Amino acid sequence: MRLFFLIILVFSIKSTFGQMQKDSVTSNKEIKRIDNSHQQEKVSDIEKDNLKNVANRMCIQFTLAKKYGAKDLISKIDDIVISYLGLDKSKKNKKEIINFWNSKSEYLICDEGKRKDRNTEHVLKRAIYLEYYPELFFSYLMRFKEPQIDFNAIEKINGENETILDYLDKLISTERVEDLYDIENVKKLRRILASPRFGAKTAEQLKN
Repeated sequence: MRLFFLIILVFSIKSTFGQMQKDSVTSNKEIKRIDNSHQQEKVSDIEKDNLKNVANRMCIQFTLAKKYGAKDLISKIDDIVISYLGLDKSKKNKKEIINFWNSKSEYLICDEGKRKDRNTEHVLKRAIYLEYYPELFFSYLMRFKEPQIDFNAIEKINGENETILDYLDKLISTERVEDLYDIENVKKLRRILASPRFGAKTAEQLKN
């Protein structure tokens, strides 16, 4: 009888310890996902020019979608990334595409179709400006889970750092913005991006 209870005790301890290890691994994954945000690769001047061309091609697609419709918009954006990376279009390239967005996002600044109030614009902001954020954010970039997309790319605007959250804050505070945008959807995008899951921050918050 003693032996039976001893076996039960050992089994219980092992099970508890195993669950603690599992919880620890899960916790570490969560910490890793947050700590790894906003890690951009340093690139050469030549690659910066190449990435600007990539960004301009994406922004052209957003402009064309605004004029002619957004059919296959996301697949066209994917094709631009796949072409830049020299990947086989017929294969699954999810990992490589996520890595591209997370390591090169800060350089995806387009100067095609300049606006009156800014000479350059990050591709994600251009998608918001042209109201294609539901397609690009809700139906695409936000669906990646392991790892998630880093939404903290910094762009210099009039000498100041600006993230996507800063951009959204400026948009939301624009006078009569409700005449131009579905403001509740814009606020929803801002709220979801700033949630713990996606961890988007303002430039000021990134200083801390």
